[in-house]
Formats: sequence, C-alpha cells, structure tokens
Amino acid sequence: MPSARGLGLRELLRPLTKDRFFRDHWEKRPLRLSGDARRFESLLRLRDVDSLACFGVLSSSESDVRLAKTEGGKFASRPVRTSASGIPDPYGLYRAHHEGQTLIVNRVDARWRPIAALCRALEWELHHRVNANLYFTPPRAQGFAPHFDTHDVFILQLEGEKDWRFFGSVPLPLEEDNELRGPEASAPGRASRTLTLRPGDLLYVPRGVVHDAVSRDSSSLHLTVGVHVTRWLDLARQALEREARADDRLREALPPGFLDPGRRPALRARLGELLAAAAKGRAADLAVDGISERRLQSGSPLPDGHFSALERATKLSDDTFVARRGAMPCAAFREGRRAGIRFPGNTVTGPEEIASALRYVAANRRFKVSDLPGPISAGSKRTLVRKLIREGLLTFAGQSGRNS
Repeated sequence: MPSARGLGLRELLRPLTKDRFFRDHWEKRPLRLSGDARRFESLLRLRDVDSLACFGVLSSSESDVRLAKTEGGKFASRPVRTSASGIPDPYGLYRAHHEGQTLIVNRVDARWRPIAALCRALEWELHHRVNANLYFTPPRAQGFAPHFDTHDVFILQLEGEKDWRFFGSVPLPLEEDNELRGPEASAPGRASRTLTLRPGDLLYVPRGVVHDAVSRDSSSLHLTVGVHVTRWLDLARQALEREARADDRLREALPPGFLDPGRRPALRARLGELLAAAAKGRAADLAVDGISERRLQSGSPLPDGHFSALERATKLSDDTFVARRGAMPCAAFREGRRAGIRFPGNTVTGPEEIASALRYVAANRRFKVSDLPGPISAGSKRTLVRKLIREGLLTFAGQSGRNS
C-alpha cells in the first residue's frame, strides 16, 4: 500500500494508465476506479475528523468550516459556530451530525500534511492549481442538491459508502457559470447514471457534470481534490496583455460610435489583424513565462523539518549530496547581467556567472555540490548551495537519493 507521501496521479489511476485517462476521460466523462479499502487511510481517518475540525482550522473565514444539508429538495448551509477564540464547538458538531448535516472542511490541504503532499504532487505533475475539501456526511444524508463544479474533481472515498448520481452536463463551464439555471435548477430530472463509492474507490468528475451524492447506512468520509485548470482562454488573455505592452495598437481606444451596426465589418477585420499579429510574435512564450512565474510565486514548500537542514548548512562540503525538497519545481532565468532561480514562494538571484549552475539545479533533482558546472570556484559552489538551502529550495540527500 503506498504511503500518503507516495500518492500521485499514477497511483490514483491504477490500473488505468495516465495516457488512457487523458485520452478517454479528462474533460470528457466521469470515471470510477475500485481500490483496496485501505489505500487512502494514510491520508486521513475518521478518528482524525474531530482534531481537524476543532484544532486544525483557525481562520476567521466563515467559509472554511461549514455545515450543509439537502432535504426534500431544499438546500441549506451555514458556518460552524465557534467560540470567542475561533475554535469550533465540538458539541455543536456532534448535534449537527445527529441532525443529518454534512461537515465541510474547505482547503484541508492547508491544514493536514498528508493531503497537502498529495495536492502538491498532483499540482507539480499537472501544472494546474490543486486543492482539497473534506466532506463528512451522516448516514442516509445528502449534503448538496444537484449541481456542477467549475473545476475538475477527484473524489477519494476514505470511509463509508456513498451513491453518486449524474444528471447530464454543461460543457466546460467558466467560473461565472457556477449555478444551474432554468428548469434544471429545481428539477434536474432522472439520474442518467448512479455509482456507489466504497473505501479505497476513486471517482473523477469533469467540470460541468451535474451530480449529487447520498450516503448509505453508515457515515461517509470523502476527500474532493479539485483541479483548477489553466485554459487556452487564460493563455490567450495573457498573450494579448503581454503583446499590448509592445504593440500600442492594442492599447488604442475603439473608434467613437463603434457600437453602430455599420461599423461591425471594420471592427472584425481590425480585430483579426491584431490577433494575427499577436500570434506571430513572442506573446505566447511570454504568456507561458508569466503564468509559470505567478504559479511559482504563489506556492510554498511542505513542512519537512527543514530547520534541521539549516543547522547543518555550515558543514557543507564538496562531496555533500543535496536535493530539491520534495521534488519542488523551479525555473532558472536570466535578466540582463543577473541570473536567478524561482521556486514556490521565493526567488534567489546572483551574478550572471552562476547562470549555468542554476540551470543545472533546475534540471537535476539530486546532485553533489562539486557537480555544479560553470565558471565558479569550489568555494562559490558551496556558497551557492548553502544559500539555496537557507532560502528553502534544497535540502540534504543521502547516497540513495532520498531526502534526509
């Protein structure tokens, strides 16, 4: 059974291959995969819910911990009551469970390390933003009415059983399309498909698929891992914004009276010219660079006892093996006569002489200090590695390649 640290997309999809998943299911249709009942137990157990809800959530946001219930077709949700210190009332949670209300802990990946490790592994592999919510539903209860999500989700059934029903879909909705409209809002019709999840099972639901879920004769605990994708639309917006910095035609105002119907042909022709010009330039490359830069700036490393590495940094030698922390992503870059490397939540820069060394760091997850290339001395290599340890990108690695 894989540990929580070892869970990634390949392990979640087994025995299905990643290639087949992306070809047949990604953004297309739901997928249910059965698994060993114990394969997710290293992520979170039912016995952990009390501690997570009462001690792991110290946020002023009412949306962080909520209760939800759908009964007779009517959905109701409210924040969990807390004490003056902000800690949820456990007795209130027990009563809510008895009343059939689903306990929801949003962004549980920011509060529980094994789940954080899973989300970061998926995020670094998919290159899309990933987070997770936890749902604890009493027996024979329903949390949400039929709805669709504007992001793709992987459902990991941790404990208990739950029936998932599907009612059609809204193809690849945008974020603003987050509510059912029209007749489907009150009566989505007969379910087109029903699936039962048991402990160890996984369910993939593409964004836009209308669904709901009802627990069976025991309480259900499941994790929803959300994949918030970067779309072609997002890349196109970034490309146009980048191109507009170099091409002042994109910054010009539309002509006075542009809403007149007679101006439509000229507007279409002009827009086509500008889009074609943007597509021929470096806008796409710059847009990808911009998305990558923002993604790295917004991340953070997993807690892994890094303070002990800081204490050992002074004893670094030429033969010391180091590694990126948890396969943390990074990107080397050049800006004028300066070189740098970006990684989640931080950036390290220096003189251009270290450019090849930083490119080597970005391309190799594990290496020996003396392996660093470039026109720098052995002492400079040690200094650079110490700095990358202090700043949080690197840690010490054993001869086997595992982080110590």
